[in-house]
Amino acid sequence: MIVRDSRIELVQADLTRIEDCRSACKDMQYVIHAAGAVAAAGVTATNPMAAMTTNLVLTAQTLQAAWDMGVERYLVFGSSTGYPVTTHPVKEDEMWSGPTHPSYFGYGWMRRYLERISEFAASKSKLGIALVRPTAVYGRYDNFDPVTSHVIPALIRRAVAKENPFEVWGTGNEVRDFLHVTDLVRDAFACWRSTQSVTRSILATARR
Repeated sequence: MIVRDSRIELVQADLTRIEDCRSACKDMQYVIHAAGAVAAAGVTATNPMAAMTTNLVLTAQTLQAAWDMGVERYLVFGSSTGYPVTTHPVKEDEMWSGPTHPSYFGYGWMRRYLERISEFAASKSKLGIALVRPTAVYGRYDNFDPVTSHVIPALIRRAVAKENPFEVWGTGNEVRDFLHVTDLVRDAFACWRSTQSVTRSILATARR
């Protein structure tokens, strides 16, 4: 889904190429890096490495380009999958207090590493970095593809299709947080507008 607006300029770029990343960042004051690979269950079941390698490359390339081109502020998205297992609503400063949940061993540690390279860039340059750790996002313009969709759109699609029996993955003991895209955008911009030139993070979940 492409949102079209007269105020939006679309630029064709391959973010695996550093030259394209630098071109996209040229003369830019702010960069919000929201590109990445989907890590839905239907994708990781066939190629578990795809989302990890793609997100590492895209983030490293755009971060380097933003640094090279003198961008002032850069927003990177982490993930709540980086948090350790807890029996209580997790707090922001608990990210590094233990290993990730076993089901997020690969993806969660990849997101943790993206935070570390962002912190490194902030410590070595004048690039101000804002970090947001959202949980499962849903809302307008969601993805209903049966292979790449996440929990809520996948369940909606099955309901519309009148599945019988209605299939829900898991054991029934799972606890999940969901975040509406409107809340994510609001909190992301609040973090991004910070004047601090250091890595700053917020935990955006349904349970605060």
